[in-house]
Amino acid sequence: MTWEYITDGLKFHYSQHQLVISHYNVQSGIRLTVDSTSRMIQTKLLSEKWRGDTMNLHQLTGFLVHRTDVKMTNYFMRTLRPYDITPDQWGIICILDTERAVNQKQLAEAIDRDQTTVVRMIHSLERKEMIKKVANLEDKRSHHLYLSTKGADIKKKLLTTVQEAHDYVTRGFTVEEIEQLQSFLNRLYINVMDEE
Repeated sequence: MTWEYITDGLKFHYSQHQLVISHYNVQSGIRLTVDSTSRMIQTKLLSEKWRGDTMNLHQLTGFLVHRTDVKMTNYFMRTLRPYDITPDQWGIICILDTERAVNQKQLAEAIDRDQTTVVRMIHSLERKEMIKKVANLEDKRSHHLYLSTKGADIKKKLLTTVQEAHDYVTRGFTVEEIEQLQSFLNRLYINVMDEE
C-alpha cells in the first residue's frame, strides 16, 4: 500500500512499511524519517555542513557527550540504588579508605567538585555512617576523612558491581578502543577545564 498526504509544508509518504515525513524548508533543511518497521526515528540534514542558521545537532561533540552522560548517569544511579548510594557518593567512597587520611580539599580535587558541594556530600555519607571525620590536630579548620567499617564493606561489594557496569556500557569496544575513548575524553576535559 502506498499513500501520500501534504499539509502545512509537510509531506507524509507511506510505502513498503515506511512512513517518511519530509519538510524541506530552505532555512531548516531538516528531513525527518520515521521507519515504522524498526520504530526508529532518524533526524537527517540535507547537508552535513552549516547552512545559514542550521547545523546538525548530532555532529556537535558537546551534545553527544552530554546525551551519553545523562544516559550513563541514569544507568549508574539504578545500579547503585540498592546500596543507597549515588554516583557522586560512590566517587567519594572510591577515593577514601580506612587507613589513609584525605582532607576535604584533596577530596574535592580528586572528584573535581567544589568544596561546598563536597561538604554536603560528606555530611550525607556521615549520616549513612559510611565515612568518619577525625580532627586535624595541625589545622583545626579541617578534618581527616576515612571510610568507616560500613563504608569499607560497601566499597568492597561495589567494586564488582561498578566493574560490571563499566563492562556493560563499554560492551562491543576493544580494550584499545576504550583506552582511546578515555584519552579523547581527557583531552576534551583539558580543553574546557578552565572555562568556568
